[in-house]
Amino acid sequence: MNPLTIVLPFSSEPHAEQTLRQFTDSPLVEEVVVVHDGSFTGADPKCSGIRASSFTSAETLNRVISITKTDYLL
Repeated sequence: MNPLTIVLPFSSEPHAEQTLRQFTDSPLVEEVVVVHDGSFTGADPKCSGIRASSFTSAETLNRVISITKTDYLL
């Protein structure tokens, strides 16, 4: 198992796809979790999404922690 789970907020900006790809291409990353409002459709097998209204809410953070299987969360 790779040591990192990455959590990113969804963005439709062009740079966001590049950032996402840099993480999914890394051999250190097990999974990238994208917090979104319903607009994310990830095609990469390393990506998953969590639908939430706030990236920083306690509910969202608790959901991310509950699905994290790696030793480190970024």
